[in-house]
Amino acid sequence: MKQIRRLLREAYFAHKDGHDTLWVISGNEGMGKSNLMLIMVEEWGKLTNQKFTIENVALTPEQWIHAIDIAEPKIGIAPFDEAGDGLFSRDAITSFSNDVAKMYTVIRAKGLLTILVIPSFWYLDKFFRMHRTKGLFFVYSRGRVAFWNKQQIKNMIIKGEDRQDVWSVDASIRDGFPAYHGDLLEDYERLKTNKVRHTIELMSEKYSNKPTELQQKFADKRSSGMMGKDIAKEFNCSPPYVSQQLKIYDEKIRLSKFS
Repeated sequence: MKQIRRLLREAYFAHKDGHDTLWVISGNEGMGKSNLMLIMVEEWGKLTNQKFTIENVALTPEQWIHAIDIAEPKIGIAPFDEAGDGLFSRDAITSFSNDVAKMYTVIRAKGLLTILVIPSFWYLDKFFRMHRTKGLFFVYSRGRVAFWNKQQIKNMIIKGEDRQDVWSVDASIRDGFPAYHGDLLEDYERLKTNKVRHTIELMSEKYSNKPTELQQKFADKRSSGMMGKDIAKEFNCSPPYVSQQLKIYDEKIRLSKFS
């Protein structure tokens, strides 16, 4: 943890001078990416004299937007855990990457520390990886992490893009971290359980031929000529979510014609 704490201190002093920081934590499933993120949130709170709650941690795009909104300028934090969860298609990955790029203007204006926890660093748009990401933490085994700074990331992209290999460039730091048992753990586990339940509900809805009430409302608004972004604004959700639900609605209507 010595090197991780040093990086956090360096970021803290940079933020006092008006800078922002966007870090990525990636690695294979079950290696402790979320664990490291929670530790970093708590350590950042100690540095900035803040007490963070589960409201400051996001597992969905909507929660992330809220976390960015409530974050204090210069000293706030907005981690997005499992930011790449469920991105099984090229269109979904592109949409996610574009949304992150759009939110970066807000992140930069507020001078926040943002942490994206994703399965693969290569999910991010190449320009965003090369010019916006200031540090990559790669959890390569349980409780062990390697770190690359901004210049090393640029070299990594040049050398390892084709193979999508983070080890194409030597890491500047390797460090260990313990299991997290802090104040956020119980609420985080509850948040994650709710996300899993929500995912199951979405999948159940997807494979049911009957549109949900919300999907029908979205479809009715679309039929009236309303654009997706305006529907999202009226229902207080994200445009990608509206698009996703309308695609499911269209598929259900198509399948119902054969039943």
